[in-house]
Amino acid sequence: MQLKSKLSIFLLIIIIIASMFAYMGAILASNRSFIDTIKENQRYIAETIISAKDETDLSLDRIIAITHNALYPAILTKSIEDLNLNERDINLLENGSIVFIKQRVIPVGISVVKANEYYLRVGYQPENNLFRNYAMLLAYALLFSIVVFMLIIVGLSNKAMKPIVLLNNATQEVAKGNFDVVVVNDSQDEIGQLTDSFNKMTKELKSIEYLRKDFVSNVSHEFKTPISSILGFAKLLDNDKLTDEEKKEYLAIIVEESERLSNLSTNILKLSKLESQDIVFNKTEYSLDEQIRRVILLLEPKWCEKNIDFDIEMESISFLADEDLMQQVWINLLNNAIVYSNQNGIIHIRMYKQKEEEKAVIIIQDEGKGMDKHTQERMFEKFFKGDPSHSKEGAGLGLALVKRIVDLHQGIIEVESELGKGTAIKLTFPNEFRGWETIR
Repeated sequence: MQLKSKLSIFLLIIIIIASMFAYMGAILASNRSFIDTIKENQRYIAETIISAKDETDLSLDRIIAITHNALYPAILTKSIEDLNLNERDINLLENGSIVFIKQRVIPVGISVVKANEYYLRVGYQPENNLFRNYAMLLAYALLFSIVVFMLIIVGLSNKAMKPIVLLNNATQEVAKGNFDVVVVNDSQDEIGQLTDSFNKMTKELKSIEYLRKDFVSNVSHEFKTPISSILGFAKLLDNDKLTDEEKKEYLAIIVEESERLSNLSTNILKLSKLESQDIVFNKTEYSLDEQIRRVILLLEPKWCEKNIDFDIEMESISFLADEDLMQQVWINLLNNAIVYSNQNGIIHIRMYKQKEEEKAVIIIQDEGKGMDKHTQERMFEKFFKGDPSHSKEGAGLGLALVKRIVDLHQGIIEVESELGKGTAIKLTFPNEFRGWETIR
């Protein structure tokens, strides 16, 4: 059974129960008034008959026939044993008083008075009872109200359930892989908030799906290029007419492309692992400035080839972090600074502690080509390459790794760049370090 039907039935049952209680309450509240009315009318008829008997020579039977009232019929009886009167009522009758005898819960009763050796009973016909007519009228009114309420409930249920039905249909579409579905929302209640959340979810899922497809496409492309090179040059090596120099050149290309494949696979695995990681576990205390100096020496062949100088001013900072991950940060950032620096350029490195906020700040600045705003906004995306002329330098995963590692260490990375004037990258880390002193 659908939720709409359950809701309608539930509300209908509540209305029926409430109507029944209201009906019974109205009946009970009116009962006393109707009893008093019937009692007074019966008393009036009885007194009229007795008075007519005293003032005329007509018999009681004749008077009863003349004063016949369909609503309050009168009869003469010689016995009242069937009425089961108590002693008080019998004494009242013997003294000439009129006794009203209520017989049921609803206002059904008779008035009795003694007339000589007979007893005059004034009753009523139930089918002519005003109270019964009123009760029936009230019952019909309640029944009509229930029908009207039922129609209103069905209409309101349809209106109330409409957004839920739309959400259910939209959810089934999302389950099929359709993330373009949008549920129109025109309310601000809980259902409206749920609808807004659903639309945000589908938007995020669509974005994630786009990133997934883009990631698969980029990975396929990045693997395809070196594999094609390896396959092509491996086939060329099968040619017996190649010189030794050509064979060495082709082998060197195969080795280079193989290393590129290996680095690509390693970086993808690293990035995948880091993206599923929320906490840095392998933290050790080490000298941050010494680590950066070691990375500079590690990259010496590259910066020596371009005759690049370094302008270094670093405070000695004992840093608490994952040393291997942080080394990846410095290798990627310094390698990029070298790659994009001009021949005979200078790379500036500054490291200091913000004493008032107890944060470590590292700035790496080159005087190279710089970046436009579009590149700055997307430089930390996976597989993004801002400069096509350096597309063979990497797969576009280095800065994505840097950003993830910095985030894991609760750090902040900021970029300032201008075309033709170079790039400055500023990293700020919280106070997970021990001491410092300025090195001149």
